Amino acid sequence: MYGATATVLLMINLPPEDQPPGEVFAPSTDESAMSKVGEQVLSNPSFVAFCWWAALAVTDADDEARESFHSLSFGGAADWNYDEARERIAGMSPIVPATKTHPNLAYVKFVDDPGENLTVINDAPIEACIVSMVLCDDGSWRVARVGGNALLPEDFE
Repeated sequence: MYGATATVLLMINLPPEDQPPGEVFAPSTDESAMSKVGEQVLSNPSFVAFCWWAALAVTDADDEARESFHSLSFGGAADWNYDEARERIAGMSPIVPATKTHPNLAYVKFVDDPGENLTVINDAPIEACIVSMVLCDDGSWRVARVGGNALLPEDFE
């Protein structure tokens, strides 16, 4: 996967004035952040979201980055515009692990990147861009939607 091991992962970000009372976040090492991604296989939605994001985070988008992005997007190049997705996710990082709400549906939250790794130690509301992911017939996960109009568990009933 393109850039999967070279990119530092953010766990969560909230400005201090927006954080709930008490200790909600703690600093995290690169190793700890990457361990939250989990197994580096396409059957892991956290890993797929991380690789999808990494393909968009490339400074000089090349053919390899675009190909990786399209291969991790449900519908591929026919349904996704690399430049539009890149603009939508610019300056954001994923919070992992993914949240599964249905056997075929997972969500990954993308938040503003504070430039350092943080980990969640308590639940807290956050402002985020929600990325909906679907499980494909081959057992791999793909990004299906970004932002509003998220897929719901009822869409799979």
